Amino acid sequence: MQHLQQARFETETRLQLQDTIQSIIGGNSFCYLNLQVGGGEGGWISDPTIICNGKYPMYDVAVRLYDPDDFAVVQPGLSMQEFLAKDLFSTEVGNMGVGQARPFPLTRKINLRDVNQKVLRAQISARNGFFSEDILLKKVGEHWLRAIRIFKGFSSDQIHEWADQEFPRDANGKVQWAD
Repeated sequence: MQHLQQARFETETRLQLQDTIQSIIGGNSFCYLNLQVGGGEGGWISDPTIICNGKYPMYDVAVRLYDPDDFAVVQPGLSMQEFLAKDLFSTEVGNMGVGQARPFPLTRKINLRDVNQKVLRAQISARNGFFSEDILLKKVGEHWLRAIRIFKGFSSDQIHEWADQEFPRDANGKVQWAD
């Protein structure tokens, strides 16, 4: 009987230690950017809001939002400062509590005037790793709709997907991504 109690104690201690470690590094929590998009002349995009999702708070969060079209052709000899000036938004966020959301101002405006679809990308780093996010904005009729998907690191391991309810989907209900 005492052996069973000792084994149970060791298991509980190990689980508590693992939970403490996950709490310190952020566990499997992740942050993502949310944008509001509206209609009107050329459309508009709100300032991005970063949101923490998961069981554990996240620490040392930094985020970068950019338009991949701005990097389709990069001139040789472009300095790092000139390269980063192309970002729509970039900041050191710091620590984020679970469910916490913080808005940040865009550095540059996004032109939606002549397009019906726009893909933006975000890179988010934190103590628990690196995350990449695709943001797909799609004009349907007079309304702009949003979809996001988040990947762990630079992999194709998708950890989260969300889309407006009316966002176009295939016959299986999957979001139609512009890959």
